[in-house]
Amino acid sequence: MFNAELHLSFRAITLHAFGDEDRGDPAEPIVLELGNADLDDSDDEVELHPNGPPNDYVALLKRNSGLLLLQENRIRGAYSRSGEAGLFALFVTGNFKNSLREWANAVLRNDGIRDISESGLDAYIGLELAISITSINEISDFWSSKRFLGSSDFADTMARNRFQQIRSHLKVHPAGGY
Repeated sequence: MFNAELHLSFRAITLHAFGDEDRGDPAEPIVLELGNADLDDSDDEVELHPNGPPNDYVALLKRNSGLLLLQENRIRGAYSRSGEAGLFALFVTGNFKNSLREWANAVLRNDGIRDISESGLDAYIGLELAISITSINEISDFWSSKRFLGSSDFADTMARNRFQQIRSHLKVHPAGGY
């Protein structure tokens, strides 16, 4: 099961993620976000490539994000094994995603709609993340073929109707739990 604790302080935010995938010490935070005053101001020029080796990618994230990596070896290992999906899995575990699927599938089945597959849930989460950082107001516009609207990536990933089915049936608690 997934448990998350968010500890806030004036200078830092620490996210603790507990789960089943390569967790290391569950008491140790994965990352610590620092304010800009805490960043290294060195002018050393290091050429890092986002598509380069895992060490380059993680170093680039570390340098540009303002994050202090507290479990750096675990982060590098997750990235070298599974890329960005590995980094995402440090925070959203397989157990948590399985629980979401189980709960949503119970509601979908009740309404006579086909279940969400594991890859379907991953696609749905990816689309939700993309939507969250894009300033388009209507869901239908993301799938639009009109000029300056939408993206073929959305339609290539999942049909809009399926996305809306999942969105309207996704629960973060067991069916009947409330």
